[in-house]
Amino acid sequence: MEEIIIVDSVRIYMADLVTILFKKAYFSYEENALRYVNSLVDQIITELPYKRHHTTPTRLIKHGQYYAKLNGSKRTVWYAFFEKKENRYIVKHITNNHTAKAAFLNGL
Repeated sequence: MEEIIIVDSVRIYMADLVTILFKKAYFSYEENALRYVNSLVDQIITELPYKRHHTTPTRLIKHGQYYAKLNGSKRTVWYAFFEKKENRYIVKHITNNHTAKAAFLNGL
């Protein structure tokens, strides 16, 4: 059985993301923002071992040796960066295609 570990900095970011998405009016209701973030976390916990893994480009390697794409919305792709050893996945960073540092991943 696979073990998924999400580091504290990612957990904190995901908790803050609910507020960010609501305050920036990506969602009209905070409950919808929470549902969206929970779906990302659920994808990490239940699907990460089964998603296609990509080797992280050199300029982002500090975030993890591998990354996988998570479904966000029609316009947003999330990237979970992680280390993998045997059946253990350690999620070290998460970002999306709207950030400057990760936008180029869409073309890979």
